[in-house]
Amino acid sequence: MKTTTKAAMEEFFGDITSNKYLKVLFSKLLDEYSNKVFGKKHQLDLVTKNNLMRFADLLAHSRMLKESNFHQNISQQIIFMLEYLFPDDISVKFVKQRIQSTLNNYSVQNNDLHTVPSGDALLNYLANTYKKGELQIPGSHDQTFIGEQKAVYIDMTESNLSFSAPTSMGKSFLARTYIKNQILTNKNGNYAFVVPTKALINEISSKIINDLGNNLSQNRYRVIRSVSELNEYSIDDGYHYVFVMTPERLMYLLIAFPNMDLPFVFIDEAQNISKHDVRSGFYYNLVDMLEERNSRISFASPNIPNPDIYLELIRDNKKSKNARKIKYSPVVQVSYVVDFTDSTVQIYNPVSKQLKPLKNIGEESLFDLIDSFSDNSNCGIQNLIYCNKIDTAIGLAVQYADSLEDKNDLTLDKLSSDIKSEINEDYYLADLVKKGVAYHVSFLPKNVRLRIEKAYRAGKIKNLFSTSTLMEGVNLPADNLIITSNKKGNAILSTVDFRNLVGRTGRLKHSMIGNVFLAILPESFSGRANKRDYKKLLKATIEHQRLNTDLLTKKVVLLIKKSLFEGDLTLKLLFNLSNWTNWKYKTVRKFVLQYLNDIQNNRQSIVRKKFQQFIDPQEEHEILTCLHSRYSEKFDNDVNISTDQTSKLKLMIKKGLKYPTFNESGQLNYQEVLSFLDQLDSIFNWQQYEKSKIGNANKRRWYAVILIQWISGLGLRNIINKAIEYKRENPHNAIYRNQEYYDFDDSKSQKNIIINDTLYAIQNVLLFDFASYFLKVSKEMKNYFNVPSLDNDWYEFIEYGTHDGFRIWLQKCGYSRESANYIEKHPEFFDVDGTSYRLSSDLANVNDINLRDETRDIMFNHPEIFV
Repeated sequence: MKTTTKAAMEEFFGDITSNKYLKVLFSKLLDEYSNKVFGKKHQLDLVTKNNLMRFADLLAHSRMLKESNFHQNISQQIIFMLEYLFPDDISVKFVKQRIQSTLNNYSVQNNDLHTVPSGDALLNYLANTYKKGELQIPGSHDQTFIGEQKAVYIDMTESNLSFSAPTSMGKSFLARTYIKNQILTNKNGNYAFVVPTKALINEISSKIINDLGNNLSQNRYRVIRSVSELNEYSIDDGYHYVFVMTPERLMYLLIAFPNMDLPFVFIDEAQNISKHDVRSGFYYNLVDMLEERNSRISFASPNIPNPDIYLELIRDNKKSKNARKIKYSPVVQVSYVVDFTDSTVQIYNPVSKQLKPLKNIGEESLFDLIDSFSDNSNCGIQNLIYCNKIDTAIGLAVQYADSLEDKNDLTLDKLSSDIKSEINEDYYLADLVKKGVAYHVSFLPKNVRLRIEKAYRAGKIKNLFSTSTLMEGVNLPADNLIITSNKKGNAILSTVDFRNLVGRTGRLKHSMIGNVFLAILPESFSGRANKRDYKKLLKATIEHQRLNTDLLTKKVVLLIKKSLFEGDLTLKLLFNLSNWTNWKYKTVRKFVLQYLNDIQNNRQSIVRKKFQQFIDPQEEHEILTCLHSRYSEKFDNDVNISTDQTSKLKLMIKKGLKYPTFNESGQLNYQEVLSFLDQLDSIFNWQQYEKSKIGNANKRRWYAVILIQWISGLGLRNIINKAIEYKRENPHNAIYRNQEYYDFDDSKSQKNIIINDTLYAIQNVLLFDFASYFLKVSKEMKNYFNVPSLDNDWYEFIEYGTHDGFRIWLQKCGYSRESANYIEKHPEFFDVDGTSYRLSSDLANVNDINLRDETRDIMFNHPEIFV
């Protein structure tokens, strides 16, 4: 096209998607594509195919218009669907290559096109070669940026940045590429990669380690995942660090190392800053602490329309800031609404924005739909099934697998055997994986979860039932996504969560097109949606994100001010507000603690600015005076613990508070542990702040049992077996489900309830709730006794699930708890020289796949510990 002015573009492309002939062609394409997806006969005539290719090629050239990204995405949808219908058609491959070249999408090469370029084709070939050279990723010989990735990468190197892009746009890849290039070009400095959940720490850490390989140690860098790991090293030993942490962990790192230089920080899944969740408050404090270090920050979010909102957290208006919103997606999704109440299927037409009924296509049940993908001779097809609740995901997985035969696959049989050995022989998951089915929920042990993900990526597991963990950055190569509810828990899915979920299918380097099936289940199904619910989600534009500082309304701030003048840091007045949920209370409390620290240190954060709309400087001074006169402690950066709690803790330590000790035979006294936890309840006021879990005295008695077993190093299987045995000996009202008590009957289903409750307690109570408070206790004990470490440090014991020094050291190096236990039991793999350990490199060749992979990562990250 010779003319590229905006006026010419508007004249040519302005109403192209309203073209009646395009609509007819596109509708036919949707029909025939669907016929093949559902295993029906499909046929598209030559004229229709060729005209669709012409439209696709034309739409790819749309530029400078509000609708251009939409035109480009439709262009890709047409050509990818044609490729699915005509996988061996050379003309389709050629047009696809042209379109991807036009859109700067070189992610998939058509290597079978061996034409010799000449004439116009030669000019196009030369132009493409030049463009690919311009888009080449630094440090790579054969990889290129996609679409606007290069612009984002350049922004990342020059300014504070907040950008949004579709799930498939490789946001975390850009950050890893930037960090890798900085290290390889000797730009010495520390870097941080912030992930929303602990589950993602290992995945991102491993990718960064493998990106760099031997260059990691050669350039004197280490990848660090926790404060405890960093404590193993001197920060003056000439090494630099790449920190991969949750916002809480990075906050505690900055508190522990106030002089740590951190030039660049990447915050992935930044939409969590706006999430209605108690953990969102950590982000605001973290960014403020990073401001103190003059860090350059990049926020990355999926799809949101206003990524600039997060730049408001950066208080210095003189700093360079840039926001970028990317709508172009290198992959596409095709969405269906499948109604199992009347056996009908509709496809969503993105051009007409309507649901279109499909003739002669229908499915009787959810399981029939899943089975149809296997019946269509698509042996490599993999499915993700989203469920709004954990019990639903597990229940559907068990029901679906009930009629299936074992795959007789050695890898799956070994995985099943290992799950039985690690968890319990009656655990549902052990039976499911042998059939190529699994579930993916938050409390699965890390070792098992990683094995499930690896088996899915390898194509061994075909059907994975999952909860909202899918929306937290877990990358799995799904061909089909089946959504069974429009809810997340009991809450309606937000549009941003829905789009993030849909983006889990159609993944770069796996499949350029993915199918999404929105299932309408029978009325008896909890959390079911209807056509109206799904149509609303499909047509909705993503809502503008808002900062949670909007909670600080005039009414709320005035109540807070009154509480602070009364010296009440529990903010009891907030409890009387109508519709005041737990997440709002805990988030606002974090804001209050940050605000008090800001006043004390004269910092002007976004949180303080919000308070200052209703509190004048004189009142701030009076608040500070009032609180300092009541509490001897100053306000610090830990927004999880208030100064009244810290004052009580220090007083109790002075009076002799200490962690219970192990006796000579390595045992703990239950009553001593329970008494210690009761003391912490009094110090930290758990009955108010943590009333649903560790603040509940009855639950705390059970948590104490699990805690003792966990830090004593007992294996998961033993902990679970003891829990089942206790219920067997005390069967009356032993099982609580759906707000009712049941007697224990020793059935497999009830055993699985106990197993899941125990796993939940370990992952969410011990490793999150108890760990956050033990961290504070250990810190104040070290300060009081003026020691760098504690011999009896329960924070480390709970973090690593053992009090054995060698096993703790192995985990700090990067091994999982299970791998550390294995190594400790096999002395042929390690040597002890005084107080130091050396490992055998033979660990990289053992049969255990997790241990083998962990060893290979650790050999790059800590090569000095291997013989």
